[in-house]
Amino acid sequence: MAFELNFNGVNGASGKPLTPGANALELAQAVSQQNKGVPEQERALLSSLQQEFNENVLGVRPGFDETDVTDVGWGVIYHPDTPAEVRAVIADLLAHRQSNWSPFIYNPGESAVDFHLRHHHGFGLIDPEVLPYYLLIVASPAEIPFDFQYGLREHAAGRLFFAGDHGPAGYDVAAFRRYVDRLIAYENAAAVDRQRRVAVFCPTHQDDPLINQTVTHLAKPLLQKLQNNELRLLKNFPQTYRADSISDAAATRSALLDLLERQQARPALIFSTSHGIGFDSGHQRQLSDQGGLLCSEWPGTNAWTSGEVPASMYVRGQDISPDLDLSGLVIFSYACYSAGTPQIEDFAHFYNRIPQQIAPAPFLSQLPQRLLAQGALAFVGHVERTWSYSYGWPGMGYWTTTFEDSLQLMLVGEPIGYATQTFKKTFLDLLAELTNKGSFLEQFEKLQPKQKDVVRLWTAANDARAFIICGDPAARLRPLHMAAGSG
Repeated sequence: MAFELNFNGVNGASGKPLTPGANALELAQAVSQQNKGVPEQERALLSSLQQEFNENVLGVRPGFDETDVTDVGWGVIYHPDTPAEVRAVIADLLAHRQSNWSPFIYNPGESAVDFHLRHHHGFGLIDPEVLPYYLLIVASPAEIPFDFQYGLREHAAGRLFFAGDHGPAGYDVAAFRRYVDRLIAYENAAAVDRQRRVAVFCPTHQDDPLINQTVTHLAKPLLQKLQNNELRLLKNFPQTYRADSISDAAATRSALLDLLERQQARPALIFSTSHGIGFDSGHQRQLSDQGGLLCSEWPGTNAWTSGEVPASMYVRGQDISPDLDLSGLVIFSYACYSAGTPQIEDFAHFYNRIPQQIAPAPFLSQLPQRLLAQGALAFVGHVERTWSYSYGWPGMGYWTTTFEDSLQLMLVGEPIGYATQTFKKTFLDLLAELTNKGSFLEQFEKLQPKQKDVVRLWTAANDARAFIICGDPAARLRPLHMAAGSG
């Protein structure tokens, strides 16, 4: 029986799925047609990663501690056009991190491999004496592409950008100042305002098997392990986390806003699974609303007959009050476009291998920008559309280990950039498996229906690499017992 490949996400203009499901056997036949060769961008990706597939390594050289920011280094990457006013703000963060590294300047058009070689760093493990392990990109994705950030997979990398009034490439200097000041204040404070709580927010929708599957096989198993203290690193952790569930019909828009706005029982970490709202390229609401988190007010694709999805059914950036102080909060959002949108889709093989433009220019979603501007430490989200391959595999069942490992590292106070390396390891494992099956390029061009696992692997690998950090990758939740300056 043929199997379906499905995306998460809902088109806000119609209430229909962002991308219709595709039959993998038909897909295999389509990509095997003549004149449907592998696009150059995919060839370049595979070529640059080939050595890493074979080594399958991440992290730093032996003798260095990845969790000690001063030991492995912290640096910043600017675009040549990053304003001087923004650089002056980031200079305060460089001083706070006790960084001895001068800012790096991105050469437009270069890949992460080019960046490494230009700074005399080879392949494989990071040498903190040549390049810092923690890197913060301070630029829009129109200036420094998402692909460059993906390519820094050996590093713990994050991106900080706040759009101003002149489109996605403008800079909101005041937002940069608020983020940096609140981050430094949080890390220097003698007391932590937030309780050691994690909230799992997971709406379901009528007749929506894909998102309901995510709740059943990802969100709720994670919640159970958190509630029962079953995560490996937390078993002997002296600080007990309370895990709260806001799920199913109770996961409304007002409930999510309450999680952010409440002054009592404030969570330190919010993990959400939902549809991300999306729009066609150039739609008037794309830049402002794309990546908004769809809540339980929406009844589901099959029940929705009213056309455009109203903003009252999802949470977007402009819904976050500018009066909020979100200091000490980390958000992990499993949703389409929750972190950002590239200009050209990453899954071109769904359109007979003709890449489609999905936005006039790449951009960071407004929701993480607004949350960070109000003091949130970091936002971990997804660029492009998400797949269920993050936690399951056809015929093999479901697992949550990648998410478990990432969340528990955050909860015990490890840097967010280190905690999310679990997804990069998954990415390399998947791509290594592709090479183990033989020449991937040849198989992709000559794909037969029986080789559908290659389609799965390629899709899963692209999905795994697209979880990114918005914010400082060295930020961390500070346990209650830690003294000022020790976090």
